[in-house]
Amino acid sequence: MWAKRAKERDPQNSFVADTLGQVHKNHLKNIEHPAKPRQILQLAQKAIKAFKHEEQLAEIEKDTDMKEDGMTKVSHVFNNRGMFGYLQVCNLVYDLLVKNETWRDVLKKRVSMGSVLESLGDNKLFRFNGLINSLRDEVRKKCVFFDKYLTYSKPEGKKDDPSYICRDTSDCYRKCLQPLCYIGKGQGLNRVVPSKALEEMFLEQNKKTDEDRSKTEIFQHPLVEELLHRFEGEVQNYRIYVTIGGKKIEVGANLRNSLWKQRKVSFYLGFTIRGPEAFDIQTKTAEKATEQHFVDRHQSALITRVSDTGFILDKLMERMLISAEKYDTVRALQTTEDQMSGILQGLTSEGKDALYEILKKMRNMRALISELEETE
Repeated sequence: MWAKRAKERDPQNSFVADTLGQVHKNHLKNIEHPAKPRQILQLAQKAIKAFKHEEQLAEIEKDTDMKEDGMTKVSHVFNNRGMFGYLQVCNLVYDLLVKNETWRDVLKKRVSMGSVLESLGDNKLFRFNGLINSLRDEVRKKCVFFDKYLTYSKPEGKKDDPSYICRDTSDCYRKCLQPLCYIGKGQGLNRVVPSKALEEMFLEQNKKTDEDRSKTEIFQHPLVEELLHRFEGEVQNYRIYVTIGGKKIEVGANLRNSLWKQRKVSFYLGFTIRGPEAFDIQTKTAEKATEQHFVDRHQSALITRVSDTGFILDKLMERMLISAEKYDTVRALQTTEDQMSGILQGLTSEGKDALYEILKKMRNMRALISELEETE
């Protein structure tokens, strides 16, 4: 195989090593259907082994590339392809196996593989038990890395990362690391809402598959809003705090992109393998405030005069404020007016805040924003 020969010629180059992982990943992606689970996992294991080796080489490259930058040493090598390739393989494995409900439970660690081998119909699958058990922790670590990377890191400011990195990372997190439960509006034990029950209710109402659902769409459904309790809190110094009994308690954030601005917020509280986390973080509007958002007040002007809608879509996608489905739908519209109208439709308060900040930072939009601000 040419990829193996290239790797043999330059065995310490992580970018060359990436080629072998991509070959195995594409074999998995193009597998003939229906494929047997053992065949799927064999290909996945090869791809994961290659990407993990690439990741190890990248760490070595990063250490050897450390250079002085003022008072600190920094690396200018940013090869995260091994980690991202790993997430893409996990996405493929999930999509190929979860048509079987038992496999869905195994991958999400609701049941152990050993306890359901008989129903899976292949005892030899147990050889992949270690791989299956390691997926969630590995996915969690890599999703945390990319969440921080996409939020704070831009190598030398040269160019933005492709939007598919954000989309695929988000999909993998949703599939493999969904919350165990949420806090609802009930009393006692009835206040605990299992995530599986919540998603099944949502999917039944919307007639969508798990793969069709966007990461945040579930929280916009009226039934979900009626069932879950929305907590109040605050974002400070890139951390989020929930206010309970007059005390502020730090919790995790489902999306760190939501911590970019200090403000009062509200959110749903869920519990993942990492502990309590805030979901669907929204800017809190003062109870007596009736003033419209800047974006709403100037909607007509924005629709007719904003032209670089592709850039805006990419930025909103990076912050995970629109779904992949909406991104593709709006991109397919023929005119920038229709695209801008599509962007504004259904945008949350957090999304409007982000859009306003994005427009203010766009050089070709500064004159328009200044003009609109002067009319306030």
